[in-house]
Amino acid sequence: MALPTIYTKQLLDSVPPWLTRIVGEKFMRSLGEAIDSLVTRVAQAVRHRFPNNIDSSSLARIGRERRIRRGPGESAETYATRLRIWWDMHRIRGGPYALLWNLHHFFYSWLPGRKDVVYHSGTRRWIDEDGVITRDAITWEADGSEEWAQFWVFFYVPDTIALPGDTLATLADDILTTLDGDPLALTASIVPSDITPAEENIFTAIPREWSAAHVKRIFVVLLWDELRLWSYPQPVPQWGDITTTWGEQGAKVITVSEVA
Repeated sequence: MALPTIYTKQLLDSVPPWLTRIVGEKFMRSLGEAIDSLVTRVAQAVRHRFPNNIDSSSLARIGRERRIRRGPGESAETYATRLRIWWDMHRIRGGPYALLWNLHHFFYSWLPGRKDVVYHSGTRRWIDEDGVITRDAITWEADGSEEWAQFWVFFYVPDTIALPGDTLATLADDILTTLDGDPLALTASIVPSDITPAEENIFTAIPREWSAAHVKRIFVVLLWDELRLWSYPQPVPQWGDITTTWGEQGAKVITVSEVA
C-alpha cells in the first residue's frame, strides 16, 4: 500500500524555492515521507486497537489479551463483535448466560446445535441454534452427589463432526495447547465415540474458562446422532454406560476436575 504524501506535499510547498531543486528536494521529501509514514502507522495502530472485521489482522492479539477464544471457522465479523463487548461478558463471567453465549458463538460455524447447562440445584438453561436462551428447573439429584460446586454441559452433536480447520490458534503461529501443553493438532473431523484428548480439550475449554471460580468439577456430555439418555433430565448413575442410552453405545462424558 502506497503511503499518503500529504505532509510531503505541504512541506515542499512551504520551503524556499532553492530547497525544491535536485538536492534540496530529495532532502525535504525524505523528511516529509518520514512524517507521512509515522502518521500512517499511528492511525493504523489506533484502528487496530478497536476490533473490526474490515482489517482483522489484529483480532487474534486482541482476543488473547481479552481472554476470548475465536472458534474454528468463526467469521471475523462475529468475533469482532464478541471482542467489542468483552467488558460486558467478563462482568457476568462465571454465570450461565455468558457461558452459553460464548459456547454458541465459539461452536456455531461447525456445531450450531442446542447446548444445555444444568447446575447441581436443578436449574437448567439451554441455548438453541438461533441463540435464544431458555431457563427452567428440573428434578435433579446430580447422581446423588452432595458436592454442589459442579455443573453439566450437554452437547447435541452429529455422529461425525466436520471441522473447518486443522488447528486452533489465537495468534499467528501460536497454536492453542491442552492443559498438558500439547498442541491442539486436529483431524479433519471428530468422531465423538473415539475422541482424542486434544479434541476433548475443544469441548472443555469454554466451560472451563467461563465457569465460576468456586466450581470444582464440570461434566461435558456429548450426545450424538440419535443417541439420547434414557432418563435425561433425570440423572442416572453412569451416563457412559450403554444401558443408559437409546443407542448401541454410551454417551461420551468428559470430566474436568479442580477447575482453575
